[in-house]
Amino acid sequence: MNDSARRTFLLRKGAEVAKKLEDLLAHKEVDLSQGILGSAVPDHDDALRLRRFLELIDRRIKAARFGRCTVCEERLPEATLDETPWLERADIGLGCRIALSLRNALNLRGPSLAATNA
Repeated sequence: MNDSARRTFLLRKGAEVAKKLEDLLAHKEVDLSQGILGSAVPDHDDALRLRRFLELIDRRIKAARFGRCTVCEERLPEATLDETPWLERADIGLGCRIALSLRNALNLRGPSLAATNA
């Protein structure tokens, strides 16, 4: 799959998540067990979970460097992008560790390790 097809997939996924959020806010029963980022946690706000997932999808669609790690700028593995094109980073590899260390040393703002795939 190419990046254009992945963006199209993200748009469809965003519409699906938006519909689930709409239904949830209308007090309809919504299944969040399949295909929604983040796990259900007791006393966790499902609407907030859906909003965060929508924000993540939106960021990835608008990303100037779609398909690249937001921490170290390395190209994400094609197989990973095909399955989950909303990911901002695949793992915490050496490139990410170096980039985070430099950001921390220079006190630059950027995605934190905890926030990149939350």
